[in-house]
Amino acid sequence: MVARPNLIFQVATPNQSSKEDRWKASIKGHSTFYAYHGSRLENFHSIIHYGIQQHMSQPGLFGDGIYLSSELGVSLGFSPVGYGWGGSMLGSEISCIALCEVINHPDVKKGDTTRDVPKGFELSVRNKIPNKYYLVQNSDLVRIRHLLVYSQDFCSLKKTESTGIVGWFKQNKFLTFVLGYVVLLVSVGLSQNRSVEKYYRLFIQKAGLD
Repeated sequence: MVARPNLIFQVATPNQSSKEDRWKASIKGHSTFYAYHGSRLENFHSIIHYGIQQHMSQPGLFGDGIYLSSELGVSLGFSPVGYGWGGSMLGSEISCIALCEVINHPDVKKGDTTRDVPKGFELSVRNKIPNKYYLVQNSDLVRIRHLLVYSQDFCSLKKTESTGIVGWFKQNKFLTFVLGYVVLLVSVGLSQNRSVEKYYRLFIQKAGLD
């Protein structure tokens, strides 16, 4: 069973940009699908700001290009745990996965397919791509839509917050509300009790607060 990410961030793209113009031009007449991309943590600063660039990807076993997968578990194997800022609430040990929207274009090579290799792939694709993989040689056909973040430290932080008195109140919100209401009623009742008021005034006088 594939582990669920601790956090999922939506990645927004400026509407007015040359990159978005190329995306809109490429998507005309084509449908899209979603796939995962795994990479080392230190690569994601560039990936988030500039997208997944084909020319910056290392040559793969099945040719040059951007490697994606239809399975999250496959991409997790390409995203080892990296070390970030120790003061982050996410923790210092993090791994990331990019969930991408891909244009269903002839330049996108799908795994385990028997169709003819598109023009431009004859020299780059040396072996048959396995199932659950996609190979994209045009960066304009890929857009990052969400960022999946995994952090063991984040899990530990949530577990710590769920223990102790604060954790008990968080887990028993209704009972906490009832107890608070009872305390409020008791306080109002005592404030109107003459005996309580008498002892309260004596306490104020002896304490010199009158």
